[in-house]
Amino acid sequence: MHPREKRRRVDCMLLALGSNDYRLNRPTGRIVVSIPKKRGAPYGNKNAIGNKGGGAPIGNINAEKHGFYTNFGYRFQMMKIEESLMESGQYNVELVRDIAEKVKSGEVRVKIDFSRGG
Repeated sequence: MHPREKRRRVDCMLLALGSNDYRLNRPTGRIVVSIPKKRGAPYGNKNAIGNKGGGAPIGNINAEKHGFYTNFGYRFQMMKIEESLMESGQYNVELVRDIAEKVKSGEVRVKIDFSRGG
């Protein structure tokens, strides 16, 4: 048994004895204390070492409801970016690939305005 677990059980026993939250087993002459189960991982567990926690990384699309909408949004953003690059005369394949990676990771977002007619 881990030392922290021993300490937790002793603390629970002392708390129960101090608040009269125990039973006496008369035939055996022992005091019975109910110790609640520990929640979470056991003491000494190394599974989460190095985990920064806090949830999914930036750009993660796990919360999207359907893949269709995600794919549609990505394609629409890339279409708008390619149009603007062609209009400015800066269109080349390497630049488009670099921007596509940034759009997929969530670093770049294009504001989509559906109020206009096109």
